[in-house]
Amino acid sequence: MKIREDDIKIIRTNDILGFNCDENGIIAPEYFSKTIYPPIGFLPWNVLEVGNGDVYGFYWPLGKENAQPLVCTTYHDSYNLSVFGSNIENSIKRLWVNFEFNSDEEDDEDSTIREELFEIVKAFSINLEEVRGVKTVSSVELLKIDSNSPDILLKASQEYIKRNELSKAENCLVRALEIIPEYTQASFELSKLYRRQREEMKSLEYMIMTCISPICFGGLKPRQQCLQWIKSMNDNIRSLVLDPFLNYVDLLTFKSGEKFNDDFIIYEQLIEQYIQIGEFRKALSLRVLAAELITLETTAFQERYNWNYGLFFDKLRSQLKISRYSATEAILNEK
Repeated sequence: MKIREDDIKIIRTNDILGFNCDENGIIAPEYFSKTIYPPIGFLPWNVLEVGNGDVYGFYWPLGKENAQPLVCTTYHDSYNLSVFGSNIENSIKRLWVNFEFNSDEEDDEDSTIREELFEIVKAFSINLEEVRGVKTVSSVELLKIDSNSPDILLKASQEYIKRNELSKAENCLVRALEIIPEYTQASFELSKLYRRQREEMKSLEYMIMTCISPICFGGLKPRQQCLQWIKSMNDNIRSLVLDPFLNYVDLLTFKSGEKFNDDFIIYEQLIEQYIQIGEFRKALSLRVLAAELITLETTAFQERYNWNYGLFFDKLRSQLKISRYSATEAILNEK
């Protein structure tokens, strides 16, 4: 994993974010989270902690370990990872706008974060002139600050839908998913948009994407809704989309809290099929999702389905090796 070229010198000479990199911008595996939540590929910062253990950090989307990292923030209470910004500069500008808008309600914690913002602005030589005095909650307006923030793109699409500007909404959602394909909420919104426009094949493709994407990027409800929609679809429509998921759709339940749930057996079979046809990113996404889901179950349930953390990371490591995602594999190999 490596950071963008513009930030290398700053990171190497300033430990403000709590990690370092080599001259090529490559970050040592020891700094990364090795957890199910936040997911593999998340690199926490040691500044801008927002309470309850929630933090900002860099995140490399699944299968995009050589791409520029996104800026995310954790929300442990809701099991969510918000895809806040496209880079550190734009994210700090957006945070500044947030503080400007809510300045009348600032508390001691906000004051500390504001001080840390100033430290980052100074370290990274971020020019705040274009956002000074900007007070807005419009995501369409915020696109002017960060046009590649998946979170802003998602929220802007919702604004466009309310205005009935569906083409602009579609463009925002497609762009968000180009940046981070496992963005569950974005794939769900796009599937709804295509469903509304009666573009059934496109809608089905994004419903499947929603069903196999991590819950930390959109929660449980979107995938449950998509499964219902797919099951109610005409077989002729289903047959037009070639995806192994459709071979199992009538067997899947997406239930939780049951004594037995063979969804987890199906997930393993589906992961293998994705690997066999070279859909490595989909296989990896489903592996992460299945782990999230089974950790919501009891220890007895996990034992019943022969699952434990060690075995999960072994299987994940094996998948990363097969997929040739060597930088992500190195994170798991770090002792």
